[in-house]
Order: sequence, then C-alpha cells, then structure tokens
Amino acid sequence: MARYSDLHNAFGKDYQRAVEHYLTFGLKENRLGYLEGGYGNRWTVSDPSHGLFVSASRRMGGAIDSLVWNNHEFINAWDHGRELQMAMNFVPHGEAFNPTEGGGRTDSQADSTKTVIRHIHAAGKTLTSEAPTGYMPSEFTVFRSVHLTSGQLVTYTNTHPVVASTADDRYAMGVFAPAGQDTDLFQYYGVFHFGSNPDSPSDDQQKWKSSTFYL
Repeated sequence: MARYSDLHNAFGKDYQRAVEHYLTFGLKENRLGYLEGGYGNRWTVSDPSHGLFVSASRRMGGAIDSLVWNNHEFINAWDHGRELQMAMNFVPHGEAFNPTEGGGRTDSQADSTKTVIRHIHAAGKTLTSEAPTGYMPSEFTVFRSVHLTSGQLVTYTNTHPVVASTADDRYAMGVFAPAGQDTDLFQYYGVFHFGSNPDSPSDDQQKWKSSTFYL
C-alpha cells in the first residue's frame, strides 16, 4: 500500500484485504508487494515477469530465507542456520554448531539472531549476498551436475556445479561458485539428505554445499 496510492485509498489499514488483493490480482498485474531497498528489516528483489522473488531478513542475519519461483518455495527456513548463506568450516572442528550467516544452533527458532549484519544491499533484481550453502524442501530429491566443458547436465559429481530438482523436473536450483579467487585450492560441491521424521519437519530436507578450500 505504500507503493500504490489506489490500494492505500481502497484498503486504508485493512492489511488482510490488501494481502488478499495482492495474491488475487496484484501478482498478475506485476505489482510489487514490497519497498525497494528494504522495509521492516526485510529486503526483497524480484523479476515479477518470471515469477521470481528473493528475500533476506535481519532476523536471519541477512541470509536469504525465501526464494520463490512460480509460487514454489525453494528454501527450508525451519530455523536459524538452514537458509541460503555463508557457513564457516574450521579445521579441525568442522562446522562447529553451524556458525552460519543466519545464526547458530542456539538461535534455534528465535525472532532474532546473534549475527551482526555488516552490509546488505537490495535494488532492482540484485540482492548482494554470499551463499555457498543452502537447505531446500524435501521434494528436491534429484541431484545432477553441469559439466563445465560441455555445459550439459550429467550424473552428480562433486567437482562440477550442482543442480537440485524435484522428481518431475518442474522445479530446479543450480549453484555455481566461479574459480579464480586468490586463495582457492579447489572447489567442492557437496549434496546431503537428512532423513524423514514426521514429528520434525526440520529433519526432512535436502542440502547442497559449495565449498572453497583455502591454503
């Protein structure tokens, strides 16, 4: 309503009706349901013509906690640490209690995080963020790789960019981290599945990871 005076005049402070209007009409009219540059500790960028929306929040330390395409959610944001984000791995301690951009293990499902945002920028179709790991909903069960030479999808291998898709191939997400960083040793693309537990939605998910190893 802050963007469109006709909606402000029509709904006033009736936010429920405004949301219903957005879902019923606004999306089809390519209206934006957010303010450019961020609002209310949330930052969103989109390409409405393709039905693509990407959001990050202060609650999750600037990590991407929602990626929606064609009305389908690609991120499992069950709690802090499962978002599309930076994650650190310290030898010999591994991912000690998930020291991630979105927050650590003790943040759990809290409304805030101990993570401090140093920089975030959202404008147009670009959200400035770093994201070498992410958790996806459980229906993304198929993993393949993009062969860097041929550009073709091939059987998954940890040395080529990974693509995760649903079984029917209607929805897919790929991750690519360019080489050439001055401290790169080599690039590794990992995939993981966390088993199904009907009493804990957080256990039913797929994870991909793009890791850069440093000298």
